[in-house]
Amino acid sequence: MVLFPKSIPAHSKESDDKSAQKSFFPPLSVLCLFGICLSALLCFAFQSGRFVELRIPLFLMEIQAGLIFSAVCFLFLAALIAVMVQKSFITGNSGRTLIGRSRHVSYFFSILTTLAFAVYMCAVAVYSLKSGVFLRESLFIAVLYVCVLIPHFKAGKTPLAHTFTTAAFVVVLNITAFYGGLATAKIERKPAIALNGETFMLCATQNNTYILAGFDTMRQKSNGKLMLLPKNAPALENMVFTPVGHLK
Repeated sequence: MVLFPKSIPAHSKESDDKSAQKSFFPPLSVLCLFGICLSALLCFAFQSGRFVELRIPLFLMEIQAGLIFSAVCFLFLAALIAVMVQKSFITGNSGRTLIGRSRHVSYFFSILTTLAFAVYMCAVAVYSLKSGVFLRESLFIAVLYVCVLIPHFKAGKTPLAHTFTTAAFVVVLNITAFYGGLATAKIERKPAIALNGETFMLCATQNNTYILAGFDTMRQKSNGKLMLLPKNAPALENMVFTPVGHLK
């Protein structure tokens, strides 16, 4: 089971408990580095989705330390909760042993990917109900998630198979983050401003520059125009960004 996998008896051929207990446990620094890299990758995928939807070149993207820090905190908090739940679940079953480390990692990422997929599908459902437009790319995410989840349920997998399913869940997690950025760019209320008779929306804020994208109010999407304005630009002195939502 994904949420609470059955522990394997110590004498079973499928159990890798002894090797997991005797093997060298990776240093904490390596785990922290992996978590930071994964968080940065997820943030990059999410921001890339927004920039692709808003037709902004990716080279204008800046690393947002705050967003990465939030992702790191969430990832390690989720890992801590998973360890506590796993230990409390197994403690109540005295006749069972701990499952192998590879299975721990595989089940953790299966739960994390399931949560991300659920949040994304909820956002798609809310957007469809409000606007009447269904995001067809969500079908690709659903098929991809099911294709990874089906082999994950199969019993008798080796540690190598768990490693491959973990990698597959990480890939699905990053793809979901990318499409989540696409959906966010479509759903979020966009701060807009009128310049020279055209409407531009605020897409990103850099250290000293605003990234503005042309916004077609009739089609409710970016028209491909791009403008970079310094924060102290004279054109912004007498103008205020106004949130613009979906008008359909």
